[in-house]
Amino acid sequence: MTSIYCLPETYCKDDEKWIIEMLSKLPKRVRKRVSVLYAEAFIAEYDKEPIAHKKENKARREANTRLRKYVKRYSSVMSCQVCEPPIVTL
Repeated sequence: MTSIYCLPETYCKDDEKWIIEMLSKLPKRVRKRVSVLYAEAFIAEYDKEPIAHKKENKARREANTRLRKYVKRYSSVMSCQVCEPPIVTL
């Protein structure tokens, strides 16, 4: 595990460079938690897939999709690119 980026404990080695790139967009204080969630998603999808030769691809796809969406949402919030909630009048 690389201490600077807090790589997940479980991931595909082919994705390491991309995961580091995504984690580098997040503050250091949240990287560890995001890495844990990534590993949990990877393992859950890997275990869920019944066909042996599809397991790793399914796990990679789900974990990477979650990471990409999280980084995008986190970046939007931190750069104040979220919209105001609508005002509801009764």
